[in-house]
Amino acid sequence: MNKKKQKNFINLGPAGFTATGPVSKKFFAPLFFKKAATCFLLLFALPAAAQVPSTPTGRWLSANRQAVVQIEPCGTNFCGRIVGIIVRHAGDPMPFDWLGRPQCGFVMIRTTRQIGMEPRWAGSVQDPRDGHSYGAIIAMRQDGDLHLRGYLGLPLFGETQRWTPFTGRTFADCRLPGNNPNGER
Repeated sequence: MNKKKQKNFINLGPAGFTATGPVSKKFFAPLFFKKAATCFLLLFALPAAAQVPSTPTGRWLSANRQAVVQIEPCGTNFCGRIVGIIVRHAGDPMPFDWLGRPQCGFVMIRTTRQIGMEPRWAGSVQDPRDGHSYGAIIAMRQDGDLHLRGYLGLPLFGETQRWTPFTGRTFADCRLPGNNPNGER
């Protein structure tokens, strides 16, 4: 066999040897760099959106798209108060809670503890219309939404609502223009 043919002949036999001696490093170098580049892209080039938010803080549009709730730290936990309510007409009165007070500013969510290492919290949610309290589990999802599970007794006997981030403006009197759930005027 002449030398030119020997360079093109690669036969991986036992222990990385060819029929004529050890395998050239030139063969493995391009393969190593291709694999290393692929690993680099997989590890470091994943989109940041795939990360789950670590806390539920922010303004959230309720599942029925009628209220905006601001969740913020209160002590070592989180509280959610109403900061925006959709009113049908500009002259309509602000809805009242079961005690006859305006729902604006009503604290309807209180967490008591974080569940495990995941971004999930246990607590309670209170209906401002009738004052009934329910157990609650708040969970942050990869899509950026908040899932609120309200239940009576056990979480098995409950319902999960999907709340979306609110991007509009809220006003001091909590009024949001009717039929416009993102609050733009």
